[in-house]
Amino acid sequence: LEPVATEVDERQWRAFVVELQGQENHVHIPANCQQPPAPSCTVRAGATNGYNLPLGGLPASSLILSRGEYITVALPSGHFRLAMLMADIVSNGAGQATATFKPALNEAPTVGAIVELANPFCPMSFTESRNGWGVSDGLSSFSFAMEEAL
Repeated sequence: LEPVATEVDERQWRAFVVELQGQENHVHIPANCQQPPAPSCTVRAGATNGYNLPLGGLPASSLILSRGEYITVALPSGHFRLAMLMADIVSNGAGQATATFKPALNEAPTVGAIVELANPFCPMSFTESRNGWGVSDGLSSFSFAMEEAL
């Protein structure tokens, strides 16, 4: 985050913290700022709640993402799951591939659900009912105790 240098800058952060409403809400935190551009794709038939996901709608015969990069999968409950790839995603001639990742999805995505490849994120919520900021020697500091919102 950029340094909070002025009262005007701080106002926006204070409003953001209060607007999150403690544990009632969640925010999408980007997973990786170095992720290469990649097309979004969709879930094909045969998806489970485990560690593999059949994908479609990809460019044909291409390396899409590499082991160690992230994807975010839309789940039927309305939640999202961030997962790290355990193997490269390489599409076949029909633009289909299987993503292998951890952790498990814990829900089987529906056919046609969106899988975010270019800008993966993790939905996060506060672990404490109160989060805030402090001011010391004219400097403001903000801290967030958060965990994945499931």
